[in-house]
Amino acid sequence: MVDNRKKPYFQSRSVSEIRDLSLRDLNPLKSGLVKAIDELDSSHGLVLGGSVLPREFFKGRGNPARKAYKHGNYVALEQPRTLEESFRFKSPLRMRQDAVKRMSYRVETNMDFIGYKFHPVNGRDRRERFVPFIWIAEGAKLFCYACQNTEDGIKVKIYNNSQRAKIEGAGVVLSVPSRTSGNPRYEFRANHVPITFDKGNLATILRFNSSAPVEDSGKRHQMPHKDHDIRYTYEDSLEESDRIVFGPHDIAGYFGIIKNIVDENRASGNRTLMPVFDMCPFVIPSKHQMEFYKRLENNVLVHDEYLSGKSKLRALNLAEKCILLGRALAVFGNQDFAYNEPKKRDGKLKKYDSWNWD
Repeated sequence: MVDNRKKPYFQSRSVSEIRDLSLRDLNPLKSGLVKAIDELDSSHGLVLGGSVLPREFFKGRGNPARKAYKHGNYVALEQPRTLEESFRFKSPLRMRQDAVKRMSYRVETNMDFIGYKFHPVNGRDRRERFVPFIWIAEGAKLFCYACQNTEDGIKVKIYNNSQRAKIEGAGVVLSVPSRTSGNPRYEFRANHVPITFDKGNLATILRFNSSAPVEDSGKRHQMPHKDHDIRYTYEDSLEESDRIVFGPHDIAGYFGIIKNIVDENRASGNRTLMPVFDMCPFVIPSKHQMEFYKRLENNVLVHDEYLSGKSKLRALNLAEKCILLGRALAVFGNQDFAYNEPKKRDGKLKKYDSWNWD
């Protein structure tokens, strides 16, 4: 029988445990919420007087959190429109830096981004790629768990023997642990991973996709979460309904690819590394981001009038965590919040350990 509980490494405080903290009420509609959360210590918490989700998601039928997660706003990275433009364009890292600058001009309380998005400039699959902010933090956490608590870490097998791999990127088979007790590892394939110095690297990584599984789906192999994130855009929307949404296993797997490439190059004495960090399609979070995420998980409650219980308090939902992580990114800036500095400030990502309060 499968145990559907999270492994201890991925568990956070329960609502009742957060209620035992020294709590203060805070209006989520006022500026300063991000810094108030950031300043919390292990014994203090916040009770938000309502949700940070936009009011539009509370109209009509359906779960507001689910609607916000599926239909919420994403920051569109400023990117090339054609293959030819991509030869002269910036890396994903620079594209994200520019996006964060644009976000920083907004009023904190008016930011409701769930994540960021980009799209391919060549190939048959032109679906937009969506990266929710919460899965960056959870993906980093999963990567650290694999490095710190398993013998094999994240297993990476790169298939790059074909000449087409220089043009289309390599195919990579990944083995990533589950976050759930009793579940075996997940094996899946990632496609379009740049593995050589080439002017087409940006176009290659914009096509990135994978067959990462749905956690707790009951099936071990090849259960693409993209196929289960079914949604339709609103009738008057110009955006297509079909899309790819990356999850924690995609992100942890890509961090594993980077580690594999770096380790192999160092072992061979090659000091001229391909720009694997600049070309990463996912934010590599700073320790500050992970500390902030820890506070969202363990120190914040929401007063929810729709609940039937007496206290009407609940933990933050996925969409609310996404929005607050996005606000923090804009408030603290890309260098502080979304950039790993292994030597000067953060240490190596694989050694992060700030998940739970002692």
